[in-house]
Amino acid sequence: MAEEPIYTETGRREDLESAEVNAPEGYIGLRLFPQVKRYKQAGTEYYRTVVADSAAQTNRAAGAAPSSTVLGSTSTTYACTEIIKRYLVPFEQVANLGGLPQADKLGAEAAKRSVMRALEDLFVDEQMAGSPDASVASDLIDVVQTAKAAIKRYRGRVAFCCSTSVFHAVMKQADVVARLARFTSVQPADNAQILSLKKELLAMTLDVDEILIGDDDHWHVTTAGGSNNVITQDRALIAKLPSTDAMSHTMDPELGKTAIYFPQSGNPWHVSSYPDYNLKSNAYDAQLFKDIITFNAGACYLIDDITANSGS
Repeated sequence: MAEEPIYTETGRREDLESAEVNAPEGYIGLRLFPQVKRYKQAGTEYYRTVVADSAAQTNRAAGAAPSSTVLGSTSTTYACTEIIKRYLVPFEQVANLGGLPQADKLGAEAAKRSVMRALEDLFVDEQMAGSPDASVASDLIDVVQTAKAAIKRYRGRVAFCCSTSVFHAVMKQADVVARLARFTSVQPADNAQILSLKKELLAMTLDVDEILIGDDDHWHVTTAGGSNNVITQDRALIAKLPSTDAMSHTMDPELGKTAIYFPQSGNPWHVSSYPDYNLKSNAYDAQLFKDIITFNAGACYLIDDITANSGS
């Protein structure tokens, strides 16, 4: 009887790059800053800003040229830097993990998860570390309406973005609980449907297009320090979600994009493996070169001090 293989393949592992990690919350940073593939590691990005409204003429003299306002674009530079993580699976552990395919899956997922966690922390730093635009004293719904008015001239769907813990706190607020009663006839079949229903309800309550729930490990930090040096436990964002179109920011004022350097076509996440006979282990790498670029900081409104009593 042939022995089961214990040595992994050498090279890029496209079969492992699409693995989902951190369900059900997932990662929400790439919704705020959608990825755009860039085939140069550094370069220039052109983008649109909000142009102040200029009054139209009502008294132009016959034969005179109309007064004009120039619409131009703004540029910024980007430089994609590396995030990388390697995990090792000792050869002698391959069988205990269920065989080589399962060991490959676990090693690659662990590496990709570490890269995605580092990236998510960078998104939190980008938007949650500043001074809040407002603190919620008693009425979250009123603050959200103020936020929507502040970001109305930017392009995109309106999203309420928060941690899992803040989401649960908001769902306990009096106004939200009152609206839940309207859905007593709905019988969700599983936890995913229950979460979807709650998000739909909150979106209607706050009058936003979408609810994005981030992992508490990143979006509900209770102690400053580490990569995201800010306390985010009671914070949320009201943001305009940019289009996933690679060039949309050149035509419309949007929050930002994530430039990802990837010299090869296909999946921008580079996952590879090889057997390391010196370490007697299979090695699994996940690598990403990125730069998070904020084009229009005004497309995002930061609120603080959200508790279960903020809407009472």
